[in-house]
Amino acid sequence: MVYFLSLLPMAIIGALYVWFLRLSAKWILKISLSLKLAWGFFAAVIALIVLNKAFLPHESTTVTAVVGVTMHLVFGAAFFGRLAVDREGKSPGFIGGLKMIATAMGLLAVLLAFLFLVQLFVLEVPSS
Repeated sequence: MVYFLSLLPMAIIGALYVWFLRLSAKWILKISLSLKLAWGFFAAVIALIVLNKAFLPHESTTVTAVVGVTMHLVFGAAFFGRLAVDREGKSPGFIGGLKMIATAMGLLAVLLAFLFLVQLFVLEVPSS
């Protein structure tokens, strides 16, 4: 039971990220992204994170983060540039996928920064 509760934050972040993907697809590409495609991309991103940690175990956190974000952007642009289609059956291409994935990542970054600031300023942490 405790193991499943430890996965709860990842599930919440995944649900928010899938929602941000669908929202950015609607805003940027003017298409309706399926839930199956969005959750499939989230699972692929988790696999990319694991591979990033496996192939760069001795690198600094900065290098790992830069490589991870770059892989996420390039893979997302290629993934949605080919698999996302609009009502006419046209795919948005690499640049359209890059715009969509960058918007979704930006929305998630803004949300996480906001939650960090709430935790930093609202919650009273006793100083020692």
